[in-house]
Amino acid sequence: MAYIHVSPDGLSEAVYEILKDFDSNVGQAAGEAAQAVAKDARSSLKSASPKRSGKYAAGWSVKTEKSDGIIKEVIVHNKAKPGLAHLLEFGHATKNGTERKTGKTLRRTPAHSHIESVNAEMQEKFVTEVRKRIERGFG
Repeated sequence: MAYIHVSPDGLSEAVYEILKDFDSNVGQAAGEAAQAVAKDARSSLKSASPKRSGKYAAGWSVKTEKSDGIIKEVIVHNKAKPGLAHLLEFGHATKNGTERKTGKTLRRTPAHSHIESVNAEMQEKFVTEVRKRIERGFG
């Protein structure tokens, strides 16, 4: 542990600088963890997605938004068929009331929940990754 010698007059500024440095390091660790977890989420969603033609499953993408070189937001979205994600995850009303494969009369298509489970797993993974990166940086 490094010691800092500070006069009583400079204490508040020294504490401010230490906290600013800590905040910067934690923000960087969180951004890096978010990118890594988002890439894992993309590959998990590609394998967990319902496949008919394969375009929906292949369409998962990661978008990173930065400001002043700092990662502000990482978004996992379906670039190929963006509106389809909600319809598949929660089900939807059918156009003519029949199921495509069997011809049964249905009012709604069944849900193919694939996003919720990946989301829950990745939230836990994100917290673990941030902790690891902070411990590595400050340990």
